Amino acid sequence: MSLALPRTLSPHDAPSRVSSNDRRTAHGLTDSQKTQTAESLFSLREIVAISSLFVVAFAVAWAAAQAVAFVCRRFDIAADIPLKWPFSICKPLMPGTHAPWYDTLTALAVLALFAVVVHYRNWCTSGGWWRVAVVGLVLVLGSNLIHGPAYGWARPHEGEEQYAADAAHVTSAVAFLQQFNAIQPELGIHACTHPPGAVLLFYGLDRLLSNSAAISVVLTIVAVVLTTFFMVGLLGPTFDRPALHQLVLLLLLVPAVEIYYCSSLDAVVATGLLGSVYFLQHHRGWISVLGAVACLLASSFLTFGATFLGPVLFGYELWARRTIRRSATIVALVAAVYLGIYLASGFDYLAAFRTASVLENPEGFLPLSEPVTYVMTRLENVAELAVFFGPFLLVLAVRGWRAMRANDEHRDLMKLTALGVGTLLAMFLTGAFRTGETARACLFIYPYLLLPVAVYLQVQIRRGVSLRPLLWLVFGQAVFMQTVAGWHW
Repeated sequence: MSLALPRTLSPHDAPSRVSSNDRRTAHGLTDSQKTQTAESLFSLREIVAISSLFVVAFAVAWAAAQAVAFVCRRFDIAADIPLKWPFSICKPLMPGTHAPWYDTLTALAVLALFAVVVHYRNWCTSGGWWRVAVVGLVLVLGSNLIHGPAYGWARPHEGEEQYAADAAHVTSAVAFLQQFNAIQPELGIHACTHPPGAVLLFYGLDRLLSNSAAISVVLTIVAVVLTTFFMVGLLGPTFDRPALHQLVLLLLLVPAVEIYYCSSLDAVVATGLLGSVYFLQHHRGWISVLGAVACLLASSFLTFGATFLGPVLFGYELWARRTIRRSATIVALVAAVYLGIYLASGFDYLAAFRTASVLENPEGFLPLSEPVTYVMTRLENVAELAVFFGPFLLVLAVRGWRAMRANDEHRDLMKLTALGVGTLLAMFLTGAFRTGETARACLFIYPYLLLPVAVYLQVQIRRGVSLRPLLWLVFGQAVFMQTVAGWHW
């Protein structure tokens, strides 16, 4: 079943496939009936049970990890198991750390703003996709203000290990590109394991804005607006509106998105990778190919993790359409661009990738050099992704996966989810993302995880179920995490 859109269809013109009887069911309920139905998504007992099981599972996993760390220290076995496992970067911040009552009051203000959004969510989600983008942008920027703009917006770019520090030493973008392969090992801990685009992006933004907080705002605007556009376009052909917009808003409320879409380079990367899938799915001809090439090229110039998209593009097209012609064309054009860059500047992308791999694993292939570290960091990667997704969305993802398998209408989305999750797990098995922080570095996986959630929730929305409790549960976790800890370097 193809998901291709008519050529004239834009994301915010997504068709409604709900029947007239479904409309009467969804909109013909009294307030008391809606309230009663809304509770069927998660009863109070289920909320308590799911939360408790999640906390207990987290505690048991943490205790087991620390037990392994203790044994390794006792017998002098190399093992990278942080005390805050599964979080590589987590700094506890009690309210009032930066200013008396500021954190608490700001968190309450953000929750009050969210209460307004939830109350008027029909307005937020019944118009064009831009309304969802604006609401999501305000909430992402707002939740990162909980500890003040200096901490939430500016600090993520400060420090010798950040891209901005290396960008400050760049005098010419062309010269930096020409010299990159030679100076790569001398760069900061982040820049040396990324392509030159990461430093050059901050070099350009610093010359344009000269303010760390302003750079964060620009990155957030680009990531949130384009993610909304691409996600609406991806789901539009098979999802009802305004249910479609509520589901996209739900993605923007995921804790990982709320925390890392502000000030993070990986948010831009995730957006580019999502854009490549959007163009592959919903357009025909050279416009779609060039759009996918632009998105993939931008992402791959910022991170070597963009290799994630290769198996997804080829796998989906082969699985769904029995051909790899368009995927091969996209990858070939990206390779041709890098060949042109090499001939013009001497920058060798493959050599830079090999250098980054060596710098990431200086002792050699991780499963052989440090087997305990390999196993524990693989578990850490998966656990951190799960925590930043949240327990309730995990439960809904399982329910949605079952619904996908039982319904041919969403078979293509099921294929995308399987390919996305399977590819990332395969990357983990190779030893990729050794240092954890997968909730940030693997932001690109969350749209794939949300696809089965969206399939399940559309059925519930058609039945008249309100997403109000779920929105509060997801965003509430994000605000709680933002309030009690810092998640940036």
